[in-house]
Amino acid sequence: MAEVPSGAMPGWSPAFPGASVGLGCHEIVSERLPPISAGSQSERGNLRPTMLKHNSYFDGKVQSLGFERHGRRQTVGVILPGEYHFNTDAPERMSVIGGELTARLVGGNAWIVYAAGTSFEVPGKSAFEVKAAQPTAYLCEFI
Repeated sequence: MAEVPSGAMPGWSPAFPGASVGLGCHEIVSERLPPISAGSQSERGNLRPTMLKHNSYFDGKVQSLGFERHGRRQTVGVILPGEYHFNTDAPERMSVIGGELTARLVGGNAWIVYAAGTSFEVPGKSAFEVKAAQPTAYLCEFI
């Protein structure tokens, strides 16, 4: 079991069981994803840092790493507690990896709770709102 870093939030646990404390996001992504193409690998077989794009929204309260896998764009990130509005250009599938999100499509009345292991889809050229009561990890796939 990983040691809890000093100053960690109550209930903290590593995103990947068995991962060492302090493992950088680049290293986690590199270890978990197959190579994008033969030309994108370093000599060690990891993704080059230039293959990742860091995104920060809402004064750093929502952050993600963007990457491409099998020709499809994806982002993996964390949403800190709060309520956020996102616009979409392309259709998206939001999968909750850890924590919980409450979401609603713009124009809809119902807020729906999505726990870890569940997902929802958002049409392109639309918008959605999410609420997080705790830090929540997600994967966004552009479909």
